[in-house]
Amino acid sequence: MWASAPLIEARIQDAYDSARPAAAFNRTISQTIRAHPGCNPLRYVQQARDERLETPARHLEQWAQQIGCRTNLVDDFHKNRAELDAMGSEELATQVNGKTVLNTFLRNFQACHPPLNGFPDWQFVNQYLEQCRTPPGQIRELIRRIEDAAAAMHRRS
Repeated sequence: MWASAPLIEARIQDAYDSARPAAAFNRTISQTIRAHPGCNPLRYVQQARDERLETPARHLEQWAQQIGCRTNLVDDFHKNRAELDAMGSEELATQVNGKTVLNTFLRNFQACHPPLNGFPDWQFVNQYLEQCRTPPGQIRELIRRIEDAAAAMHRRS
């Protein structure tokens, strides 16, 4: 599963694909906040395995009632999901949360390599950057953000 660049690229794509529901949920939240300025915002999804994604309709309907939104947010979620599902990988990479993708990728990697379960995530990033200095085009922006976060973390220590 992790033995070659094409297999790893497929795992990266899987991580992006698994982020589609979270991106649809977050897009629905963002659109609703713009339509209802000053409302009490719903917390954005940061993990592909967020429990709210198991029953997004329930959470969106409850939030709509709380903020007095008459728009059918469940329909909006499904429209957003359909748009994301129709996107190719290059466009999708600009629409999903890179943190969600990276967390999914690292969790899957650690699941396949149990001795690494206690290995800090930033060490995986450092190893990747050490071995693969020129990332594939679809993840260059993700890597740039990781490098920025790592640099900020290093400055704080």
